[in-house]
Amino acid sequence: MIRRLNKGEPIMLVEGPDDICQPMLAEKTCHCHNDSVRGRDLLARREIGRVLGHEISAGEEIRWDSVDLARLRRAFANGAIRGGCKGCEWHHLCSQIAQDGFRNCRLKLPPNADG
Repeated sequence: MIRRLNKGEPIMLVEGPDDICQPMLAEKTCHCHNDSVRGRDLLARREIGRVLGHEISAGEEIRWDSVDLARLRRAFANGAIRGGCKGCEWHHLCSQIAQDGFRNCRLKLPPNADG
């Protein structure tokens, strides 16, 4: 998925299971269909929308430039868009990545839209 994003593929914010969930969907204990996950998804969309300055609906595709991604990373690092992370098993790992300044993050900053 990172390769696709780094090539500029838009991100579709969904409600429920997404591409990350795909390998786990066949498991009997897969949590991707739980109401708690849908609630976190909704909260994350709302928080990201506030940072980007517009409401984001499920199914909407978004593209960002380096300014947007830098703004989202700052908001993530300072906790402004971490509400959807509560209860997520990846919370600690993502917190470490943010504390490290996203230094080893494979998602590259795209070029600015204006040049």
